[in-house]
Amino acid sequence: MSDSDVVTCFIGNGGKHESAPWLLGANRMSEDEIYRRIGQVLIDTAPDSAVAVIVEAELSAEDDHCKLLFDYIDGTGEKDWFSPGSPEVDVGIHKSLIALRKLYKEQKMTAALPVWNACEVALDVVLGKLKIDLKYIEPQDD
Repeated sequence: MSDSDVVTCFIGNGGKHESAPWLLGANRMSEDEIYRRIGQVLIDTAPDSAVAVIVEAELSAEDDHCKLLFDYIDGTGEKDWFSPGSPEVDVGIHKSLIALRKLYKEQKMTAALPVWNACEVALDVVLGKLKIDLKYIEPQDD
């Protein structure tokens, strides 16, 4: 297994939603459902001018917190950062990534290596295409 693996899926182009109550649910999701939900959260929170959204995520070993950096690319190709409008977005992305990582562990999809602990999520807003680049970052001693 390489230092990163890429997962790609297509999501529906659904509309904007004021809230997403499923974000806080504890229901077990399939891998495809997890990808669709991450994609939908990003579509719902993306700035109106965004044609692509990029999220860099680093998960803690204990799954109790996650560092998220949100960027977007507008129609002219300019890249800029943004802050999601609701804390539910951070919680939803965090919980979805934890569920995905748990699924990788349970289904032994790690090739006997430690499970990934970071990723870059890229969403093509126009096409509804989601790509997740899984990364394996060595823990840093503080």
